[in-house]
Amino acid sequence: MPRSLNQSPQKRGLYRRSEDDDIYLYVGKFSFLTADELAVLSDRNVVSLRKRLRQLCLIGLLGRVEGGKQREDFFREIICRKCGTVNKLALPDGRIRPKPNFHYLTDQGGAKASAVIENPIAWRSKAESRVDHDRVITIIHLALDHAFGAALDDWRQQKQDVKTTVDVDGEVISFYPDAQATLGGEPIWIEYANSEPSSVNGESDIVLKVRRYNELMRKQKGKVLFIFRERAMVENFVNRIAGQFPYLWPHITDLDSITTRPTEKIFYAPKDFDVRPHGLIE
Repeated sequence: MPRSLNQSPQKRGLYRRSEDDDIYLYVGKFSFLTADELAVLSDRNVVSLRKRLRQLCLIGLLGRVEGGKQREDFFREIICRKCGTVNKLALPDGRIRPKPNFHYLTDQGGAKASAVIENPIAWRSKAESRVDHDRVITIIHLALDHAFGAALDDWRQQKQDVKTTVDVDGEVISFYPDAQATLGGEPIWIEYANSEPSSVNGESDIVLKVRRYNELMRKQKGKVLFIFRERAMVENFVNRIAGQFPYLWPHITDLDSITTRPTEKIFYAPKDFDVRPHGLIE
């Protein structure tokens, strides 16, 4: 949970808010942000903000990495609360928008950000192969935060913070969710499935993950969210596992649904997918 930017008086005079506190706050909360998104979150001029972001990258407090397929800015896609339509700004000259730079906290920046936000998300380094995947996790986080506000709390997505251990058929197995948080006081775990499931010995990697979560959910309340890239992948997966594994617990949806209407009943579960969809808060 973010700490107040207005700290109590210190021994030697009043605390003076750093001009970078809002940068640390939002990049520590939502890793892999574009300058345009950060400008919306912090209500700052994007031109001067870009300059400051470059400076913070040069001194090692921020990292910057170019996206691959993830080009769009979240705040250009959210649904307007007044008119209900999706806001997408077209480029009048028809040119393809260049790949954006995504900003994240380094270890050094994470230590700096800890003054304004608890458990900031910081990375020692980031492999290019993981950037697009982790960027999608940020988009999901932005959508849930935009929809549920303070009800969404304690977001974590670094390996050391999300490690989960369960006993499956007498074997102790550790695995790492893409992210975890609390929503309305109950835990949620998030898995983004970017590709069609692969199989090992006749059992898909996604089913293996779901079976592990199933053991976890036998012992506590909460929801496990499996988010597929496309709607067709959701239908294929639910249809395939419903007959063989009706006991499985996941809530399954697609990326477009969770980013555009996360408060609606957009999730399907193997046990009753052909009867009714579910919402995150019911």
